Amino acid sequence: MKAALRQTIKTRLAKVGQPELLAQSQRVLAKLTALPQYQNAQTIALYMSMDNSEIKTDLLVRDALERGKRVFLPRITQLSKFQDYRRHEKQKSCLHFLQVELDDLEKMKPQGKYQLREPTFQFAGGKVVNDLLLTNTRLDLMVMPGLAFTPNCDRLGHGVGFYDDFIKRYHEKYSTKPYLLGIGLKEQLEQTLPLEAHDEKLDCVILGDGQCFH
Repeated sequence: MKAALRQTIKTRLAKVGQPELLAQSQRVLAKLTALPQYQNAQTIALYMSMDNSEIKTDLLVRDALERGKRVFLPRITQLSKFQDYRRHEKQKSCLHFLQVELDDLEKMKPQGKYQLREPTFQFAGGKVVNDLLLTNTRLDLMVMPGLAFTPNCDRLGHGVGFYDDFIKRYHEKYSTKPYLLGIGLKEQLEQTLPLEAHDEKLDCVILGDGQCFH
């Protein structure tokens, strides 16, 4: 059921052109930056968007950095380097969030299946110094992508489970969760989604037509 729905949504999103993507992205940016949860956040996890079918996050990443927030971006890493992160037998990789600065953005190269720009691990004294969990850093706000969202703040991902896994690892470490906020295009709104027990519910969803659900 999820697989068929994902394909339906991907087909719908493929018809959204670049001018419309940019217009919706600017509306999301305006709505998001007006939220107290964003304005008050000192540490924020964001993501680098795909060139098509997603809200363009470059503007948001730059806005957060220019406001002096500590910004963390995702990197997919093979579990061979982090075996203790394994949550299920089929899992081969996991999500890390690495702190970035403005000058890091130009250096990041497209990686992996989705050709997303990813930050790199930074080391000092043989230890990773920019990883969110490894440096015991707590998040105030986590802005998440998704394939579909509902008015009840449910989220459908791409089926890999990277974000659900990371949020669970975060909760296991700190016994709490950051404020979870999903952003998407108006074409990504569904009234209901087929959910499973491991699917994390969001605190807020902002869509490209200006709708904001809590």
